Amino acid sequence: MKKVCIIYLVLFVIFGMAAKAQEKQLLKLLVTTPLPGFSGDFDHFGIDLKGHRLFVAALGNDTVEVLDTAGNRHEKSISGFGEPQGLLYLEDTQRLHVANGSADRVDILDTRSFASVRRWQGVRPQNRSIRYPLRVRRELSRQPHTSRNPLAM
Repeated sequence: MKKVCIIYLVLFVIFGMAAKAQEKQLLKLLVTTPLPGFSGDFDHFGIDLKGHRLFVAALGNDTVEVLDTAGNRHEKSISGFGEPQGLLYLEDTQRLHVANGSADRVDILDTRSFASVRRWQGVRPQNRSIRYPLRVRRELSRQPHTSRNPLAM
């Protein structure tokens, strides 16, 4: 019985220390960025670490919001999407891939100008996210402007 009590005491101390250590790792709000005129939900995010930008899929607004993380400000609101959900930023090509839930398409934007460079119709993103195998990423960087879906290769 004494051994069981000692084991429970040791476990209690270990779990107590682990809980105390977790208190120090809680998220802390550092800054807020106002989004004028925005209402609705956010879904997924994409990050441009070198450009200090956060891309936000604003599901309720059918927009992608661009936030300047260095200046803590709203940079741009890009419209024309159909329930944007998944975002994937590819640093090597500086392209933002946007999965549209209700529009059944994937839009690709050049993040230097935010112009649309490619649109694949009839693509229903699975799990509301975009993930490309390496062979598709290579094809995307080589392929000229086309509506051909590289996922069907």
